[in-house]
Amino acid sequence: MKKVQNKEISCNAKNCVYHSGTDGCVAEKIHVEQPSACNSAQTSCSTFKNKNNTTC
Repeated sequence: MKKVQNKEISCNAKNCVYHSGTDGCVAEKIHVEQPSACNSAQTSCSTFKNKNNTTC
């Protein structure tokens, strides 16, 4: 099954298995954490999975 890029979600986490190769996201759904965040630097996408299973 071909993964479809969600054009509404931009992602530049190139080490993620869901990275489309063109700064998009092909995850079926995403989960962003940090309910007390005040700016984007304080959030994180818990959907992230390292595509090479390595530490960055």
